[in-house]
Formats: sequence, structure tokens, C-alpha cells
Amino acid sequence: MPTLAGRSTAVHTAATAERGGVGEATQAGLRTLTRIPKGRIVVASDARRRLLYDRLVGAMGEDAAEVLMEHLPPAGWSDLATRSDVAHEGALLRAEMAQQGSDLRAEMGQQGADLRADIAKLGGELRTEMATQTRTLMLAMVTTMAAAVGAAVGIVH
Repeated sequence: MPTLAGRSTAVHTAATAERGGVGEATQAGLRTLTRIPKGRIVVASDARRRLLYDRLVGAMGEDAAEVLMEHLPPAGWSDLATRSDVAHEGALLRAEMAQQGSDLRAEMGQQGADLRADIAKLGGELRTEMATQTRTLMLAMVTTMAAAVGAAVGIVH
């Protein structure tokens, strides 16, 4: 039998409820179940699951009892998601993802605009620096050429 420690299982008792809804536990320490209204879900403790398993083994054999017990959910029926629950959560997830995508596109657009502005500013600064450097270099070259021409004229005379 699967491990029962630390788990509770919801057992739907519609058939029992239709017949009056009275069940009882015979093992020591287990209390008698009270009347269960039709369609109500009752959470079974591990001890009650064990009692059910033992009774099923007596009635159907161990293999059949294990197969039947494996089909019971490990948590309460109220913990299981319905199709509408899944569809609702899917819609919420899609809406959240769409919002995050929109936020991300807006943030990336702003960062792109900031980057283009920074590049334009740096381009302007680079052009200014290159123009200054070109003027300085040209002035140095003209001065050097004038000195060389002056030296050549001085040597020739």
C-alpha cells in the first residue's frame, strides 16, 4: 500500500449520503462518523485510509485494494483544480505575461532612446575633439614648414 504518513485524503461519500450517510470506524482510537449531507466531501485521516485499505483487502484482495487506493487523491478533493480553475489561472497568467511584455517593450524602448541620445552626444564630442586636434596639427605642420623654408633660405643666402 502507498505511504499514508502525513497525508489526508478527501473521500466523496455521495452514495453513502444517499443511504443515510452513516459510517463507522471500528479500530481503536477512531471515532464514529456523523451523518454526511448528500454531496458533502469528508477529509479522511491516514488511520481512516488504512482502515478502508484493510477492509478492501478483506473484500477484494491486496492487488485490487492497492489499485483502488492509488486512485484516491493524496490531498482533499477541494485541492484538485477543475478545468475552469485551470482556464481561469491560464487567463490570469496570459494577462500577466502580456502586461510584463508590454512593460518590457516600453523599458527597452526608453533604454534604446537613451542609448541613441548618448551616442549622438559622444559623436558630437568626438567631432569637436577631432576638429580641435586637426587645427592643432595643421598649425604645427605650417609652423614646421615655415621654419624649414626659413632655414633653407638662410642656408642658401
